[in-house]
Amino acid sequence: MQVKNIISENNFVETLCRNLKRSTLQVNKLNESDAEIISLPGTSVMMAVTTDVISEEIEKGLYTDPYQIGWMAVMVNASDISAVGAEPLGLLLNETFKENDTPEFISEIQRGINDACGATGFFVLGGDTNFSSVRQFGATAIGLINDDKVVTRKGCREGDLVYISGYAGRGSAYALTKIYETGKNIKYMPESRIQHGKIMRKYASCCMDTSDGVITTLDQLMRVNKKGFIIDAKPDEYIDTESIEMAKLVQKSPLIMLAGQHGEFELVFTVNEKDNDAFLKEAKIIGWNPIRIGKVCREIKINIAADEIIYYPDSARIRNLLSETKGNTEEYIQELFKIFSF
Repeated sequence: MQVKNIISENNFVETLCRNLKRSTLQVNKLNESDAEIISLPGTSVMMAVTTDVISEEIEKGLYTDPYQIGWMAVMVNASDISAVGAEPLGLLLNETFKENDTPEFISEIQRGINDACGATGFFVLGGDTNFSSVRQFGATAIGLINDDKVVTRKGCREGDLVYISGYAGRGSAYALTKIYETGKNIKYMPESRIQHGKIMRKYASCCMDTSDGVITTLDQLMRVNKKGFIIDAKPDEYIDTESIEMAKLVQKSPLIMLAGQHGEFELVFTVNEKDNDAFLKEAKIIGWNPIRIGKVCREIKINIAADEIIYYPDSARIRNLLSETKGNTEEYIQELFKIFSF
């Protein structure tokens, strides 16, 4: 089976980069890594660098609390650095405020940034500030890899074990509480996976974060590696309790919490069985209990077990749905509900 290049986001990125010259020092290829990995001439050190902003999430009302906005501006970037297992170096902030933002609002954003930096080990090195009619907050994050072990989205093999760094689903569940009056209040403050990423890099064959949801992550790994995934763990073993409760509230399978484009910033990664015991032993030292959710298979499909059935998600449609609905949140969710009506 051939993996067709039918993902609108991938196609758009490839179009943007088609005529751009790539550095000979860059280790990863396009779409093959959460952070770009650059060899530093004359040393054995590699630099990991990424940039991300939150704007649409603020505009659509997902993030309204200024402290949360500051926290997320750091975490969306720290997550990419953790996915390649790099040691944090620093951030260059990009903050765009509204002209009428109060000193108290701005102070809370900065407090969120400061606390997130403390949680991840990043330092603010500098940045840029602007004022506009639309708020936008983000950063460029820089990390260092001090040995020759590189992990990207590419490298898994048939039989490798599939892990997730923590419980999934909270990103989608939280988004639903912000869009619908569900009566539920789900806290959404993703934790740092920097320390987990540094251990993961020693043993993993590939890794990607779940910033766009678990199904999107598995789909991208499937396309990059030309391998499939059998997710045989029970949903309640890796989808958090509040997310499962939210799925029941909207009368859908808990698997819908893996599909939303607003993810939870966990790490999905693969480990060869021969390295598994050593990996789990080192993870235990820091009190980390990574969740084994499945294995890599030869057939290029995603298979997810749920309620004694095997579900084969149309992951391409799930990934393209936001683009197909032209960003219309209501239409997007209704179409997603239809996909998971089983």
